[in-house]
Amino acid sequence: MDRQCTDVFCGVVLVVCAIAFFGVAGYALAKGDPEKIFSGVDGNTRMCGQPGQTLNYPYLLVVPYSTPLCTDADCIIAAEYKTAVCVKDCPAKGATPDCLPTNATTSCSDFATLGFGTKQVFLSCITSEAADTATKQLDAGISKI
Repeated sequence: MDRQCTDVFCGVVLVVCAIAFFGVAGYALAKGDPEKIFSGVDGNTRMCGQPGQTLNYPYLLVVPYSTPLCTDADCIIAAEYKTAVCVKDCPAKGATPDCLPTNATTSCSDFATLGFGTKQVFLSCITSEAADTATKQLDAGISKI
């Protein structure tokens, strides 16, 4: 049986797309700052851990909207992003974090009254409960493989 290539056009398109992908990725790495992709942004739109005011505050602490810090309607709409702050370390339950206040979160001591601790996940601090739940789900999914 005689065989021949029937998808030459698709092969050429695939190669062109691959070249374009690596070209854009190379340009982005050369001209951009990949670290900014992972940096959190606080309620004043400052990037945590970047040169300037937030350099020593690399982690983003996001407060769940159901906490006492967020009770008015405007806060509930954009709760997590409006009350988010850059912190030096993820705080334990009842601890006052060393953070940079924002317009919505004017005092870091407000966080000491929260009834949850946090764990570091990449460059963010999330509630210990959420981190534990995610770990259990990940472990359960891996054990099924």
